[in-house]
Amino acid sequence: MSDNALPIAVPTQFQPWQPTDEQIAKAADRARLQAQRNAEDAARAASPKIQRVAIAGFTMMGEEDFPSGRTINPGDTFEIPEFDLPKYLGKSLAA
Repeated sequence: MSDNALPIAVPTQFQPWQPTDEQIAKAADRARLQAQRNAEDAARAASPKIQRVAIAGFTMMGEEDFPSGRTINPGDTFEIPEFDLPKYLGKSLAA
């Protein structure tokens, strides 16, 4: 062994990583929100589509064909799942 060799620190006891209570709570919240989103998506997919006529201009988000949003102008007709009707009651009328 040369004089330049550094001593090697050997741990005396291995401490496995343990999540904190805050991390556990955040993970539980994420899981709960994901389950809620999955249930809403299933209900949305099962609900019938309805036609609406816009009474105000807005941007419709969340459509696959329009990743940055689709602009809906007053008087435009658009289709939504019946599940989402409460979101659009103040912005549209029945077609």
